[in-house]
Order: sequence, then structure tokens, then C-alpha cells
Amino acid sequence: MTEDEMNEEVVSLIKKINNAWLDKDAEKLKSCFTDSFSILTTEKQLLCDNRDDAVKSYIDFVTRCEVTEFSDSGYNPQASDDVAMCDYDYQITWKDGDQVLTAKGSEMFFLTRKDGDWKAFLRLITVPDEEGENSETPLA
Repeated sequence: MTEDEMNEEVVSLIKKINNAWLDKDAEKLKSCFTDSFSILTTEKQLLCDNRDDAVKSYIDFVTRCEVTEFSDSGYNPQASDDVAMCDYDYQITWKDGDQVLTAKGSEMFFLTRKDGDWKAFLRLITVPDEEGENSETPLA
């Protein structure tokens, strides 16, 4: 498999993750993560340290809130053998009760490949800055 093909697979998995939580599909989301999948902020705050808690955090968010806009862009995958990372930018707008909130930032996924299948083992969230953006981090 070429590096370009591996990079395409990595981006495809991250898009699958984003589509799964937007569709509230816990099983599809679960299939994208290793058992020890963790979510960490760049401030070194561990938000969850296992797949079940991570899936629950995604599904709780989209159950409680109405996502009115989500866009992702600027994918930058780097895959080698059975390990990969990919960062990208996102923008999200959601309704939480009477509030309409918007955040934009970037995040990075780290992946491993076993038996030909890529799975994410870590999501690193860049906490949005306060310059005109909400300091709340969605999906955490």
C-alpha cells in the first residue's frame, strides 16, 4: 500500500467518526476506536480514557444539543506502516437549550492499524481561544 493510499484511509476513518457522532450512531462510532481510546486536551486534561466513555460523551452531546452546522477541512494525514496521525480544522454551531454556541479549532487523531483496519486510539483537542470564540469545547 502506498503512503497516499494509507493517508486516504486515515482521512476516511476520521470522516467516518464525524459522520457517526452526527448521525448519533454509537455502534459505528465504537467500531472506529480501540478499547483504550482516550480524549486529551492540549492543556493535558484527560477527558476520558476508554472507548465506552468516549462514545458516551459524543452521543450525550448530540442527544442534549442540536448541531446546526459542522464543517471540517484542512486534513493533514501522516501515515507510516501501522501508525498514523492526522490533524484538521473544524467549525461547529449547536443549540444547547436557549443558547446558540459556535466553536472553531483544530484537533488531532492518532491511529493504529491492525489486520488492515485503522482505529483511533487518541484524540487531542486544541481548546479554542477566547478571541471571539466560545471557550467551551464541544464533544468532550
